[in-house]
Amino acid sequence: MKKIIIILGAMLICCFAYGQESLKERLKSNPVVDSLFTHARTIGIEPVEKYEYDGEYMNTMRFDFYYKKAAEKPKDGEEIIPESARNANQRQMVDSIRQVFMTLSDVFNEVYMKEIHNDRMDSLVYVATFGKGDSLKGDGQLQNTVQCHSPSVWSYHYPQVPEAIVFDYHPITGEKKVEETDPVGLNGQMYYHKIIGGDETLTPKYVDKKSYGKVLNKIFKEMGVKKQHCYVRKDREFLLDLEKYHWIIGCIRADHEWSTEMNVTTYQFPSYKMIREAYNVFTEETWKYIEQHPDTRCEFCHETHMKGFPLLIFNSERELENKQKETFRIYITPSNALNGGYSLIILNTKMSQFGTEFLPEEWETLKSWKNGKKVYNKQKKKES
Repeated sequence: MKKIIIILGAMLICCFAYGQESLKERLKSNPVVDSLFTHARTIGIEPVEKYEYDGEYMNTMRFDFYYKKAAEKPKDGEEIIPESARNANQRQMVDSIRQVFMTLSDVFNEVYMKEIHNDRMDSLVYVATFGKGDSLKGDGQLQNTVQCHSPSVWSYHYPQVPEAIVFDYHPITGEKKVEETDPVGLNGQMYYHKIIGGDETLTPKYVDKKSYGKVLNKIFKEMGVKKQHCYVRKDREFLLDLEKYHWIIGCIRADHEWSTEMNVTTYQFPSYKMIREAYNVFTEETWKYIEQHPDTRCEFCHETHMKGFPLLIFNSERELENKQKETFRIYITPSNALNGGYSLIILNTKMSQFGTEFLPEEWETLKSWKNGKKVYNKQKKKES
């Protein structure tokens, strides 16, 4: 009897401990998978990790690695890594990934593995799932999907698979087919996702701009970073000259009239070190906010390689009346005003159908931009 009580007590403690686990902890990957991503960092590969919630909680991890054969004449400032070193790193990464699939083979539900070896370069595709969920069998889509060389797209074909890992490794051949030319390099893509069910009592909601805005403002105020505001508006009848804007996000359809209204808040950082520090604090505080507001419908990039600008690190959106949409997005982008610096930009946008986000080229020195009419911030204009 005493033994039974002890066992029951231990079970209750485990249940209580699970109930106390944070959302971040519950979304952690399998330790073996996590060790693979840790290894990637040690050889200079920078993974991207993203949290998403829209009724279910999902965490995705991915990284890309590739090399191209060195050009005969390197570009100015280009560091040429010896091909032997690049080959060694590639082989080391591929061997580590193959080892992960072998180590986890006993816990996978289903596995698809294909390898092609020829006298030029290898081509590999591995896909595996584990955890309870829908089967991948029966329709042949699994093989077709992984061969498209876009592992991250794969999850959308099987959204009910709770845990999956995909690896694709193939030659880079440029515009010609592999059979017609020697490959100019190799490209590897690694993708992993984990999904856990959401609380059925919660309804996904657009981010509370006021409460989350306070969190953001506190972060940058404590770092001594000042903010500046710019109001941007484009009415339906105004035509954009696409060459005069810092960036345009989304696909502009010339055959449709559209409108966009944006409140832009910018924080400027003079160096990579400072923006990286700000990003680290941002991720920590955003995780805390999400734990306190688990019904926030959003995408949140909590680990990034700081490449591919403009870099979207937070996104929440909702549909409005009359086919309008509102978005709350945070980006990091190189600064036009600070040589070698970066800007963290908060965009709160209302747009019509077919509308998109854009920033005027001089946004960092503007108070407002309305259909091409500019009002400058005199102090910022003077500093630039």
